[in-house]
Formats: sequence, C-alpha cells, structure tokens
Amino acid sequence: MNKLLLTATTISTALVFTVSPVFAGSGTYGTTTTVCQPTYGGNTCENTSLLIDKKVADPATLTKGGVAIYKDNLGVNDTKYGAGQTVNFQIVVTNTSDTTVKNISVKDILPQYLTITKGMNNGWNFDEKSHTLSTTIPTLNSNESKTFTLSAAVVSSTQLPAGQDVTCVTNQSFASISNITVQDNAQLCIQKTMPVYPAPKVQTTPKTGPEAIALFGLIPSGLGGLLLRKRTSRS
Repeated sequence: MNKLLLTATTISTALVFTVSPVFAGSGTYGTTTTVCQPTYGGNTCENTSLLIDKKVADPATLTKGGVAIYKDNLGVNDTKYGAGQTVNFQIVVTNTSDTTVKNISVKDILPQYLTITKGMNNGWNFDEKSHTLSTTIPTLNSNESKTFTLSAAVVSSTQLPAGQDVTCVTNQSFASISNITVQDNAQLCIQKTMPVYPAPKVQTTPKTGPEAIALFGLIPSGLGGLLLRKRTSRS
C-alpha cells in the first residue's frame, strides 16, 4: 500500500503538489491536485497534516466467526473474490496535526467491475458518472481518526473480461481540506471461475446394531464346540 502523507508548512511562497491521474481498473476516473493556499494577509500556508489508510477485507476471514480482517492489498496469490460477492473496504482518516481541522472531504473511487446497489453505504453520495462515493467529516480534532466501512459488489461473471480468469483492480481513496489532499489504494483480485473443492469422504464404521450383537453371540458357542471336540478326542 502506498500511503501518501503531505504536509503544508509555513513558507514564503505557495507550493503546488500534483498527484498523477487516477487509474481504477482499466478505466480512468479523473485527476486530483493538491494546492497549499496562502492565508489572508500574507504568503504563508497553514500547518495542516492528514493521513488516510485504505484496506480491503480478506474474504478468507469472513468465515471465521463473521469477523473480517482487513489487509493493505490482496494480490494474485491471495484469496480472491468471486462474481456477485460483496467486497468491504475500510478507510481511516487521521488528523496528524496539532490543530483541529474541519470539513474534510472524503472520496472513494470504485474500480471497474465493482458496483453498488441501493441501500449500500448510507450517508455517502454516489456519482455514477465518475464512479465516486463521497462524504464529509465535519470536524477532526488533533490526532483523532475517523473510520469508515464501505461495501461494493462484484459484477456478474458475464460482465468480467472474456477469456481472463483472474482480474485485479485497485480501489482508491482521497481525503482533502482546503490546502491538502492525501491518497491511499487497496488492490483486490477477482476470479471468474471460483475453485470447487471436493466434498469430504464419508467414513464407514462397523455395524453396532442387533446384527452385530447376534454375531458376537455366536462366538462363545463356537468356542464351546471347539472345546468339546478337543475333549472328545482325548477320551
């Protein structure tokens, strides 16, 4: 995971930081620019810092008591999601400065092959054209963090790339205030044909019903006959 922490400190002239265009899956959904704006009355910038941490739930952990474990990235050798499955993401925004910040804009750009349905992510706005979810954090105190959980659904298998069994995509998140934007990504992979595991073999055990009892009941009588023959042969 490539965490990006940008800090605007007091300087004599305004600085401009540019983040490269955003690539999500095989589609492109916009660009972002970080600008340190001079404060009123002088060519200085506020001392403000933000940190964003983006993770994706490992689908292998969802069966362990229903508690998801979030990871920075899921690569081609990690557990994969299947068509139609729900993917959960975790976003943590932290104010790492010594002052309170307000009106932090948080955006999450869904990659290609992930979509949302009605009722998902209440409290977030969704722009279909840019494939972007957005919300605002009204206030974040010094060293305070805000955690969000977002859900998206993998499209059907017919909408995944033809002739390609595994497709990896990147989900991107941004947090912004007036003079700073920070970004973090989380990768996951989608498998078109999920592996089918064979059912466990059924082990058979010896019968313990009446038939078995009757069989064991014949053993003493058989031994008795053997002893009788031995005694007869001696006489």
